[in-house]
Amino acid sequence: MRLLDPDQLSSSIAILQELKRLYGRVTPVAQLRAQFFKCYQQEEETAASFLLRLRELFHQWEEVEPAGSAQDERTIRDQLVLGLRPGMVQQELQRQVRRNPTMSFREVSGEVKALETELRMESACASRVSVPQPRPAMAPSSLEEWRETVRTELRKEMKDQLSIITEEIRRQLSPQNAPVGHRDSTPPPNRLAQGRHNVSSPRQQRFEWDQCGQPICRGCGQAGHIQRNCQHVRGPLN
Repeated sequence: MRLLDPDQLSSSIAILQELKRLYGRVTPVAQLRAQFFKCYQQEEETAASFLLRLRELFHQWEEVEPAGSAQDERTIRDQLVLGLRPGMVQQELQRQVRRNPTMSFREVSGEVKALETELRMESACASRVSVPQPRPAMAPSSLEEWRETVRTELRKEMKDQLSIITEEIRRQLSPQNAPVGHRDSTPPPNRLAQGRHNVSSPRQQRFEWDQCGQPICRGCGQAGHIQRNCQHVRGPLN
């Protein structure tokens, strides 16, 4: 029993196809169809690599299913657009296919490669523009001058702060800032003496004290009471 016709025995392609049919591993049609429709571009995969992988899966499916969607070029074209990695290339191709529904798979493949190349060039140009230029190194003399300038500024700032603190301490310790009650309760001795000898002088302060700290009356000059409570002075006080 001959498997091939006499005219096919001289064709190597016919022989290989027959051997593949007899001894090759047969993949179910449903599995080939599922592999094709699940073909998507990977994260780091180029457009050329994705196109090659998609075309190979389509041809495997086409060989075992000679009718239906496997023989329609729009099937592989639509899967190419849907399987692209989401981004600017896929969006642009979707707009082109909507505007021109008769685009072939070959035309869409060319657009994919061209758009990917253009996008890669724009990204490279943007990267070159955004790379910061290295800062030139400072000469030793310039570096030493910069350090001396910084030290001078620090010394000046510390000196100013020290002057402010010193002035504040002096202001706090000056006699003008002493408590008023302390000055009134401890009058100097010369003022006490002047109060005893010149009690009725109108320039004296309102109250005077003796050495024991008792008030001295301005009316009678005696200690122990003030002029308002003095019994020796008659008539209202001015």
